[in-house]
Amino acid sequence: MPAIENPMVLGRIGERYVAPRVTGKCSYRYCDEIVHEGEGYDFDGQVYCSSTCIGEELIEVGAAVENKSA
Repeated sequence: MPAIENPMVLGRIGERYVAPRVTGKCSYRYCDEIVHEGEGYDFDGQVYCSSTCIGEELIEVGAAVENKSA
């Protein structure tokens, strides 16, 4: 087996593929995105796949106001 300088480039360690661990599903009610380890955001004890989902959730519950002046 040839020496690999950086095994993360190939996503393999030795001959075995290392799949990223799933940490949960996005907490935004209209999103079904699966969040893997090292991805997403932990906000107020909930896991979100993107800042867009966090923002939409905050607008829906009234904790933030959408700026429509742009």
